[in-house]
Amino acid sequence: MAAKVNNELIHIECCICVEIFTDPRILPCSHTFCVKCLTETGSRIKKGPGDQMSCPLCRAEFTIPKDGFTGLEKNVFLDRNAKVAQFLKLLKQNVCDSNEGNCTSVCNACKQILCEECSTEHSKAHSQEAHNLVPFENQREGEKSQSSQIKYFVISMKKRS
Repeated sequence: MAAKVNNELIHIECCICVEIFTDPRILPCSHTFCVKCLTETGSRIKKGPGDQMSCPLCRAEFTIPKDGFTGLEKNVFLDRNAKVAQFLKLLKQNVCDSNEGNCTSVCNACKQILCEECSTEHSKAHSQEAHNLVPFENQREGEKSQSSQIKYFVISMKKRS
């Protein structure tokens, strides 16, 4: 996955696990990997603190720090972008695709924010389950506040795209 920022692509996936970075660590060659992926790779080839290991991508040699792969410098830039990407991924799962800011209800079971059309479909799909749709304006104050923040964020992101 890549995020577009100022017309440049920022890659936010580890090329080992092919997931959004989790605790990204940067190697001396400037390549970045999840600390867990580096740890698993090191274990698989029987490398530990103080040993020489090659970068999984370019094969440049580096020394594993004495406190293991967690001793490598954290890539704070990619870490922040990965957290934003995870948040956006979560938002996308919680807001219907056709929602243009006209939220009408929230499902109590799965916390999806839905427009009128999607509310109807959601009710049909989950009619035998405990999915109770609550009109957006009838939510309890704390839930309404959180849903309003998500709604505002989604609307502002759609305006930017």
